Amino acid sequence: MLYLIQIYFVFNLFCMSQFGSEDRGIEFLLKPFFIGLIIFIPVFLFFSYVFAAVEAPTGAATGTITTNSIQMTWANGGGTEADYVVEQSTDGTTFTIVSSTIATTTLSYTFTGLSINTQYTFRVGSTDGAAATSTYSTTTAKYTYANPAASVSLGSAATSSLAITFGVNSNPATTTYAIHNDTDGTYLTSTGVVTGTAYYYTTTTWGGTTVSLTGLTPSTAYEFSVIARNGNGVIAATTTASEVSTLANTPSSLSVTSASDRITVSWSGDATAYYASRTGANSGWISATSYTFTGLTCGASYTFTVIGKNGDDVETSEATVSGVASACGGGGSSGTSSPSTPSTPATPAPAETTIPASGGSTSFAVNVSTPVTIGSTSHTVLVSSATASQAVVTIQSDPVTVILALNTAEEIDTDGDGENDLKVTYLGLDASDKPEIEFISLTESTTPVTPVPAVTCALKSGKPYKYSSYPGVYYITEGCTRRAFVSPQVFFSYFTSWADVLLTEKNVLEGISNDSAGFMTLKTNSSPVVPAAPSVHYQFKNNLWSGQINVEVKELQKVLRGLGYFTYPTDTGKFGAITFESVKKFQRAQQITPVSGFVGPKTRAALNSL
Repeated sequence: MLYLIQIYFVFNLFCMSQFGSEDRGIEFLLKPFFIGLIIFIPVFLFFSYVFAAVEAPTGAATGTITTNSIQMTWANGGGTEADYVVEQSTDGTTFTIVSSTIATTTLSYTFTGLSINTQYTFRVGSTDGAAATSTYSTTTAKYTYANPAASVSLGSAATSSLAITFGVNSNPATTTYAIHNDTDGTYLTSTGVVTGTAYYYTTTTWGGTTVSLTGLTPSTAYEFSVIARNGNGVIAATTTASEVSTLANTPSSLSVTSASDRITVSWSGDATAYYASRTGANSGWISATSYTFTGLTCGASYTFTVIGKNGDDVETSEATVSGVASACGGGGSSGTSSPSTPSTPATPAPAETTIPASGGSTSFAVNVSTPVTIGSTSHTVLVSSATASQAVVTIQSDPVTVILALNTAEEIDTDGDGENDLKVTYLGLDASDKPEIEFISLTESTTPVTPVPAVTCALKSGKPYKYSSYPGVYYITEGCTRRAFVSPQVFFSYFTSWADVLLTEKNVLEGISNDSAGFMTLKTNSSPVVPAAPSVHYQFKNNLWSGQINVEVKELQKVLRGLGYFTYPTDTGKFGAITFESVKKFQRAQQITPVSGFVGPKTRAALNSL
């Protein structure tokens, strides 16, 4: 503009020098001035408008940011520009025009289609609607947001470690991640140090997308999260893995404490629950670290197995201990080996017990011959062993030895004349753990004999029962206890069809105590005909053995459950102690040798042929 003013004055001076003279009037001298003014004013206005139209906008800044878009805003520079032009750059130097026709009434623009967690710089300038462009107003560099980590999961559980795996979810390699222990609120560094401060690393620094989490507590449920962060330190949504438990340690420090008919097994461990067992009996899953097995035979040796499981029902390896039930009438003992038989102090002869012919009961010391008079007949009674569910009694008049089940009356012939003359009923252990027995004379009673009250039982004795959601079948004894059928062969030595099995409610069947005998044995002099098992659709392809955890083990458990061998409440997929014993039962039934508990080619072929 200054140039225009200078041109105007030079033009006037030139006119005055060429046309001016002393004898001409002032009017002539002013003519060039007015002529120049008439030419200058339009030119001046035109160039003023042109230069005003391309003044730069001001205050360019970023606004809303997502994973693939960033908004830019600016203020009007005060000119009369025709349009705005916006540009973007990933390096802050080389810019690409995104739009050059933004109306002057618009003071923002959203750049879309951007890359995830990538740095961008934006700028805006004014145009005159043609070729002229002002200087630019430029933003500071900003990153788009990172995506949350994907598919976060916990696995590879051990007693003190887990592995967390996550997906990058289309984030670039420069994205950083933090691993958070939701259980105790701590974070993990790339070197495995536990800290209260979040540390973010790329997957390269983490060593990949699977990270080992060490130093954890056994048999404890953990929850971990992965947090993604972009280049500006803005974190994405947290992605949390489902809760997983570390494994429990195998039970340790097993010991036994024995008495005449029971052994208490104790152990140490960190499991959520434990399962103690011996052949024919088990504790079920319990939280205690000891269990008492009752109904044992005096002086007999037993081997006990204990396993644990964590909160995810993954079982430990088994631990075993052996013990010997004390000799009948002896005291208790502790340890894992057979106790020495304690010396028996001299015992005074027991006093004679008198019972009316109409009936009465008395308690006996075990292995002590006791004179008993019932009505007018004298007998000598010896109880050689007794448990809570049965007693072995010898009436030494003839002598006659009988095994009495709890609350079950037996009529016997004590004098050998072929006529039963005495009814004997075992009433169980009294408060001093002595066996109590009731006697009723069958020949001398002059008053009606009151029958022994029948045991009140929710289910009918002598019948097999099951409940609908569980394949196990139980036999109900006369004493209202239950015994499990361990194989179809045993079941069909008593019954002729699966239709003989009666259905009942779960709480009713489980409300009946397990019989001390544990399970049903094959009926003597029987030739059971077992119907063909239902077709097994799954075909086994691999060898299976203890310690494995996989889908094929779960299918194995389903088949064994259908055959009545596997009685654990659920199909876990873990080849533990119960599965091992179930395989051995199947092998015995199929006459597969050796009976190893290992699913090899012969056992697999037998399973696939069902």
